[in-house]
Parts: sequence; structure tokens; C-alpha cells
Amino acid sequence: MTDRALSAENGKALAALIEEGLLAANALVRLLEEEAERLRTRTLDGLQRLLADKANALQVLEQCEQRRRAIVDSLNLSTDEDGPVGALNRLDGSGNLSHRWSELLEAVRRCRQLNEHNGLVINRGLEQVDQALAVLRGTHGFTEPGGYGPTGARHHRGPGHEISRA
Repeated sequence: MTDRALSAENGKALAALIEEGLLAANALVRLLEEEAERLRTRTLDGLQRLLADKANALQVLEQCEQRRRAIVDSLNLSTDEDGPVGALNRLDGSGNLSHRWSELLEAVRRCRQLNEHNGLVINRGLEQVDQALAVLRGTHGFTEPGGYGPTGARHHRGPGHEISRA
């Protein structure tokens, strides 16, 4: 097989992986946006399905990246963020591959931003629940952050005053 045929074959394989990754990343963006909306409205219906769909999209992205790295490694090309663009430009003189690669990177960045935002919203909600529980338990102001014992009970710094008992 000639170098030109090898380059064309590798270019096609990389193009397919980039397209598959881009589809998965765009699906993940939509799922993260849906998750953000559900968090905003506190709608938990269908959350398990949403989490499973997110896990599937992440798995596809990871598999695409592993296969992409294998191809790039077999060609002895760089796998850092700038390396793929140069490699893609050498395999495809039209610049289409590197353009689609840039779109994939942007979609992944958007996923990261949305995921971080959703994580902050979830953590803020957990903090509010912890504070409300501390007030109900009469331990408001005495709970050490992250202080859990071997049984899973939270450690307290001092005595609390119960405001109610069930």
C-alpha cells in the first residue's frame, strides 16, 4: 500500500471518528442542557434515563478518543491538542478534518462548562439541604463541613438545641 493510500485510509478513519465524536458531544451538550433545566425547575422525572444517556454519550466520546489516539500513535504523530490539527492537515489538505476537529473540541469545552455549572447547582442544593437539616436537628452552626464518622453520621463541634422532634 502506498503512503498516499495509507494517508487516505487514515484520513477517512479519523474523519469517521471525529464525526462520531462530534455527534456524541453534541448529544451530551443537549443532555447537559436538559439536566440544567431539570435542576432549575427541580423536575426529577426521567433523571435516571438522563444520567444513563449521559454515561452512554461519554463512553462513545472516550472510545472515539482512544481509537483516534491509536491511529495517531501508529503514524508517530503528536497527540497533544495542537498535534492533531497538524496531523489532520497533513492527511487532508482541504482543512475539513481540522475544521471538524475544532468543532469537536468546542463541543467538548461546552460540555465541560455545562457539567461544571450543573455540579455547582447540585452542590448548592446539597448545602441548602444540609443547612435546613442542621436547623431542624438543632445543630445549626455546629456542623463541620465534610465531617462524617465511620457510621456515616456527621460530626458536630458542639451542643445544639433541638427546635423540634419527630
